[in-house]
Amino acid sequence: MFKNHKMSIRWKLLIILMLAIWSVSFLNFIYVYVRTSSRILEALETKAVTIAEYAAFNSAPSMVFEDSAVLSEALSGLKKNPDLVRAAFVNTQGAVLAEFQTEPLLLELPESPVEETVTIREKNYFKVMVPIRDGSMLVGYLFLGLDLARSREQIKQDVNLAMGFNTALGIIAFLVILWLMNRIILRPVSRLHAGTQQISQGNYEVERLTEQIKSRDELGQLAGSFQVMARTLHEKREELAGQTRKIMELVDFMSAYLPKQLVQNVLEHGSESVNTSPSRQKLTILFSDLQGFTSLTDQLDPEALFQLLTLYQNTMTNLVNKYDGTLDKYMGDGLMVFFGAPNSRGEQEDALRCCLMAIEMQQVMNNLREQWYLQGVETPLQVRIGIHSGFSTVGSFGTESRLDYTAIGPAVNLASRLESNCPPGRVMISHQLWALIHEFILTSEHQSITPKGLVRPIRTYLLEGVDPNFTEKARTRNLAPELWELYNNRL
Repeated sequence: MFKNHKMSIRWKLLIILMLAIWSVSFLNFIYVYVRTSSRILEALETKAVTIAEYAAFNSAPSMVFEDSAVLSEALSGLKKNPDLVRAAFVNTQGAVLAEFQTEPLLLELPESPVEETVTIREKNYFKVMVPIRDGSMLVGYLFLGLDLARSREQIKQDVNLAMGFNTALGIIAFLVILWLMNRIILRPVSRLHAGTQQISQGNYEVERLTEQIKSRDELGQLAGSFQVMARTLHEKREELAGQTRKIMELVDFMSAYLPKQLVQNVLEHGSESVNTSPSRQKLTILFSDLQGFTSLTDQLDPEALFQLLTLYQNTMTNLVNKYDGTLDKYMGDGLMVFFGAPNSRGEQEDALRCCLMAIEMQQVMNNLREQWYLQGVETPLQVRIGIHSGFSTVGSFGTESRLDYTAIGPAVNLASRLESNCPPGRVMISHQLWALIHEFILTSEHQSITPKGLVRPIRTYLLEGVDPNFTEKARTRNLAPELWELYNNRL
């Protein structure tokens, strides 16, 4: 009944209680009506039969002589009954010897002699027919017809009086039961409900809500169990928070030695669902080198040199994380980053992210040079960056006890060669990468190079900046909105 309705238990119990009292009252009404009707009609029948038999007994001699005058006088005594609407003395041949009537009521004489009193209860009338005997001889019948209207009115009054009393008693019972229900059931349930809401909001101090439930019944036991549950949840929550802090510390520690994306994939999907077996994938690979850093080793103390390198690497690492690249390794003052593994957003978006990151790296270097100059570094340091896009083998390499997640192959070597041939302070890219990004990134063609190990020259390009219409073009090509945000939030 209440399955699909959002209704409080208070209203549900109230409706159930009202239906129960209404049902009891209705059944009681039927019982009172039937009982009262039966009682009054039985009393009327008994009274009518008694009067009729008495009048028939006294009128037997007059019936023998068919003395209508005496019979009429006998009937006059019956007129005092307010319910009587017709009375008649009838002989055995069916002739009416004396009668009176106030309503036309049909006389129904028997087809054969009747030996005993006959009563007939109809819808609106009650009929009595008494045989009259003189000794053993049947000399006629006394017929009485009574109207039941007054009796029914009496029944109605009695029923109304009984129902009024029962209604008053039902209202009192309803209020008493409602008060008891509220005190014994609803109030404790409301406190328990308030306690669950407090727990859902992170507040486990719910003893004050349930400590007032003093009953020893099931609700009292439930309140005690609820308090134990709240304390247990609070302890588990504190324990879980401590474990979470330890896990996050471990994640931060592992992220310093492993690619951040790889660590996140393991945390989200489990180590079994993360495949790090070496596979051939399309990557965009970046190499960078800090030109002039080697000469500083003779000019700065080791502590100052360490601080300079730490600042540089932290700054570059933040940019790698911002653009969601995979930081493969630091090689002294150089680093290797690739896009496309373990997570890829498509080769074009991977390439664009890498180029946007490289441009911002060069912009960040302006700020770092100013800081280093104020710290005593006279020689301005510049970064060379080389980027190439191509197929590489990426995955975990090493032994069972020691693995390294990295990328290897000719594409990696070419990216490294582009970096070594790049002018200081610039970003050099290959033609394969240029084909993916030239619609969005401004470039200028640079001289061709023939890297070691290759016999044919490689066309190269220098990044000049980001196209001012980058956002509109990215929307036209249905690139991810995250890429627009990276463009809008660049330096």
